[in-house]
Amino acid sequence: MARSARDNDERWIGSGRRGHVDGDARDAELNRPFGVCAFRNGTLAFTDTHNNAVRFVISETRRCGAMSKTRRRDFVKTAACSGLLTPKGIAASSDERHLFVCDTGHHRIKLAALPSRSALVDVGSIADGVEMFAFAGNGKKGWRDGAALEANFNSPAGVCEYGDGSIIVADTGNHCIRQIRRTVSGKLVVKTIVGAQASLEATRGGGNQRRHAERTANVPVGNRVSGYRDGAHSLF
Repeated sequence: MARSARDNDERWIGSGRRGHVDGDARDAELNRPFGVCAFRNGTLAFTDTHNNAVRFVISETRRCGAMSKTRRRDFVKTAACSGLLTPKGIAASSDERHLFVCDTGHHRIKLAALPSRSALVDVGSIADGVEMFAFAGNGKKGWRDGAALEANFNSPAGVCEYGDGSIIVADTGNHCIRQIRRTVSGKLVVKTIVGAQASLEATRGGGNQRRHAERTANVPVGNRVSGYRDGAHSLF
């Protein structure tokens, strides 16, 4: 995995060998990394799908030599939390205090609480204080809207925070886009907003309309959701 940064600087993460080894970024071993997000300070968080883990790429800058030139090294650290199964999509909240993680194999969305910046001994310790909580989904594969922890997902694979604070999920196995938002009373609810399931709800009982609705959504993955209508690809 590589990322282009300022001044044409490139960051290479991973040795190319399949495995699960932390340490120097170029020597680290990954196993099917999928989702990645960046923090404003340059730290990266990514899902390592087949290692069932959230991992961080942390930079350390040092001055060296007589000319006191700065040199940056990247390190990979695995978050000290467990319970994920083939996680895919990942996104940071706007205040960078939380991560939203698609716990794809468990058909859930998880919330990872990051340690307070003031509590960090150094930026490298961010991976040591992560706490993971259930955010949406009851763990059973299916399609069901309603209260967040009672809703059903089917292999969600993409997630992002929208400008209004709601969370948007690519519910891959259900071929639709779901929204997680907080009501006036403070409760989190899940609602299908785009895709076959949303269309089917609006066209119950109409055979031709139902078949047309089923054709309007393909498999959404990650932050880009591909679909088709009448055979022509379109962006949802």
